[in-house]
Amino acid sequence: KLTKYFDGFHALENLDLAVGLGSIWAIIGPNGAGKSTLFNLISGLLNPSKGEMYFKGVKLNGMKPNQRTALGIALTFQNLRLFPKMTVLENLLVGQNCRIKASLGKVLFRLPFRPLSEEKRAQVFVQKVLEFVGLLTRKDELVSNLSYGDQKLVALARALATDPEIILLDEPSAGLNSQETSDLNRLLKTIVENGKTICFIEHDMNMVMEISDMITVLNFGVKIAEGPPSIIKGNLKVIEAYLGTEE
Repeated sequence: KLTKYFDGFHALENLDLAVGLGSIWAIIGPNGAGKSTLFNLISGLLNPSKGEMYFKGVKLNGMKPNQRTALGIALTFQNLRLFPKMTVLENLLVGQNCRIKASLGKVLFRLPFRPLSEEKRAQVFVQKVLEFVGLLTRKDELVSNLSYGDQKLVALARALATDPEIILLDEPSAGLNSQETSDLNRLLKTIVENGKTICFIEHDMNMVMEISDMITVLNFGVKIAEGPPSIIKGNLKVIEAYLGTEE
């Protein structure tokens, strides 16, 4: 029963959520429903006011964000938070840092006394990730020179570079055109087919209904519905939350 409040305002209240591994799980709801607060709690950017969180039996409460990343939880942000003056490859090496014993500086700048096997492993791994998402040929380009759609791919690839078990995506289709969204849908399905779990916040209901296995609906910090797309799309509480009721 997860609760988070800010100065008396309940952003989340008694939320009970269990995401199934190996699935695509959508979190939807109107603006201010508590979706981003939930992701910030799971990733460790916020601490809950009440309640406990577990990942594969490990209690997350009190763990720092980097510890949760090392445990297998990755997060992409709606505002991306990439390093624009670094190359695509370097951005992914930042993601790989949680799996590297050597310091990030030694790997990026090839300082002496680095463990070569670790550096080579990291380089090989992130290049495989870039090939997987279709950005290998652009690995040496500055992120600032990429289109917004490709920058979003870099953000997703950086999350994959942490070798996660579950990826939290905050509005992955925001700012994408219809073709880019269609390509993203296929990519997310392939990621799950390769053994990952995806939990995502999204306002594009066509995308949600097309790729989700399960959907959790929040409104004013409270879960009002949960189930597969076939059930959610006809749920009266969900329709009311989005469209309101007639006076």
